[in-house]
Amino acid sequence: MADFNRAAAFELSQIDRAALNVGDKKDETEAPWQKIKVDRQIIAIGKSLGATLVISGDVSVRNNALRVGMQGMTIQELELPEAAKQHKLALVPVKKPRTSRPLKESSLKPAAT
Repeated sequence: MADFNRAAAFELSQIDRAALNVGDKKDETEAPWQKIKVDRQIIAIGKSLGATLVISGDVSVRNNALRVGMQGMTIQELELPEAAKQHKLALVPVKKPRTSRPLKESSLKPAAT
């Protein structure tokens, strides 16, 4: 989490200018303009802070990252270090508890008062 400050605003202006120079402010996407603006702001904030990698499930966020020279990945593409992987557990068999005999119906009825 970071603020959208002057540095991020400058980076956003560079992203917008590049899209306008190509001739399409939406940068050839069919997404609503509000989503495009927010996606670009996310990338601009990261770029202003020196980020080089964006991890997102949103393809347009990743595409915006690639346009400004950042890497874009999904969480599934990250390599899990060996130390973080779950290893097989050594399970010990548990003995089943002894079952008791079923109760007689007469013992389940409340006692008469």
